[in-house]
Amino acid sequence: MIEVIEVLNDPDLCSSWTVQRNYGQYAAGGWQTTKVTTIQAYGAVRNLQGRQIEMVPEADRVHELMTFRSTTPMYVTDAAQGITSDIITWQGSQYRVSAVKQYQEQGYVLAIGARLAGA
Repeated sequence: MIEVIEVLNDPDLCSSWTVQRNYGQYAAGGWQTTKVTTIQAYGAVRNLQGRQIEMVPEADRVHELMTFRSTTPMYVTDAAQGITSDIITWQGSQYRVSAVKQYQEQGYVLAIGARLAGA
């Protein structure tokens, strides 16, 4: 079996980033944030070779997609847990986590992030 943890800790292949996690709940008027936590993460970052298209009345918006592989847990919005999708800041850009895959047998998490407009 491939030792993924060795790759995720290799400074030649990986970099660091931050994960912003927003805790809160839905209330009158929408989501109410009660706590914000910033977590340091480290791992492999790669371009997904795809784009997310957001179709809105004024124009289509195209967002760059990146994958983030790390031993640090990452999450998408889950009202039951009281969190919104994590926001990853990497090399000056912000990415909202849109999907997460847990590879528990290999000991890591894969998150797909869509670049936030203007970030």
